[in-house]
Amino acid sequence: MRIVRVALAAGVFTAALVVGATARADVSTTNPAGLVVFPGIFVFQTVDTEIQLSNTSPDPIHVRCYLVNANAHCSNSPTTVCDDTSGRGCEGGFCLPGWTETDFRFTLTKFQPIVWRISQGLPFFPIDGLNHTTQDGQYNADSSIPPAPEFPFQGELKCFQVNENEEPVARNDLKGEATLVIFDEGEVDAAEYNAVGIQATDFNDGNDTLCLGGTEPTEECPQPEYNGCPAVLILDHFFDFAPEPVNGDFVVTFLNLVPCSEDFLTQTNVKTTLQFLVFNEFEQRFSTSRRVDCFFFTQLADIDTRPEGFEGGGNAVRAFSGKGAPSDDDTSIFSVFVEGTLTGQTRIRPVQTGETNVGHGQVGMALEFQIARDVGQYTSAFQLDQAGTRTQGDIIRAPRQ
Repeated sequence: MRIVRVALAAGVFTAALVVGATARADVSTTNPAGLVVFPGIFVFQTVDTEIQLSNTSPDPIHVRCYLVNANAHCSNSPTTVCDDTSGRGCEGGFCLPGWTETDFRFTLTKFQPIVWRISQGLPFFPIDGLNHTTQDGQYNADSSIPPAPEFPFQGELKCFQVNENEEPVARNDLKGEATLVIFDEGEVDAAEYNAVGIQATDFNDGNDTLCLGGTEPTEECPQPEYNGCPAVLILDHFFDFAPEPVNGDFVVTFLNLVPCSEDFLTQTNVKTTLQFLVFNEFEQRFSTSRRVDCFFFTQLADIDTRPEGFEGGGNAVRAFSGKGAPSDDDTSIFSVFVEGTLTGQTRIRPVQTGETNVGHGQVGMALEFQIARDVGQYTSAFQLDQAGTRTQGDIIRAPRQ
């Protein structure tokens, strides 16, 4: 099955090379970067997310982060989390999508990794400067990380490198990993993915507008300060409800995407149209499209059919609990019953616009759930491949508090 996935990816990649010489992406999940994105952050009864962020430099660095809360809430009970995909969870009210952020900052000493759980935060850093310092006097000055603002929680985390005055800098020293820890009836499962790293260019004017890619200068972004987001995201996957060939467990995959452009100043989100091009093992092609906003996390088979949500957490709860699918999911183009092969490839392209004050790039990851018949489920996280670079730039407006 792995050979099938690799063969599909290799075939499409070869075709991309023939079409043009732009089949390269300027973001990485393996190299240090100046801006890192953790697209999937989840906290609820059986799941927590552990973040590791490392300084790969022999010098101390400063970091500024924005934790985005993508929970929806009830119109008649603003503190009640509901499912905005199915509209469930609000008796007598409406489920309203939400988007708020919590920002924080900290200092890392040379080559220091730091680890925290999203549910708990990290109020006190280990090298506090009072009881502990490094041999050359470095310490985690003015460092604190708050916990998730509410429970349950789903969202994303963006962090970027700054100087002692909290001004963005043209350096690439950050490397991140996230681990989703899942507790289910006494058993523990874990799924780890690398943060998406967007490399800084040689130029940064130090203001609170981060300019990602783009081929045309604008008033806000006269030239790129970070590399551009990918033009196409590539997902090699089992089709939903396909039997895993070794033990017969059935497989479902959830896609998690977040925008490259975000406005933390006005806290308005970006709406983007995504085009999905799906190939099965016979190279038959299917397509669909979907409108998304600040946080997209859904089962593949729900992209083009009716979503089935659960009260108190929506699709995230459904994913991690392994609960069943609605009856029309088997008609989805992401379903094994429609495609007729176990695996395939999906190419995701954000539609480009002529706007100069916002971009529509996306980055993300995927979660694969193997649902065993008698012993629960197994979870794995994996990165999305990329092709090309967007000519339309993306913008992050990140004010200092």
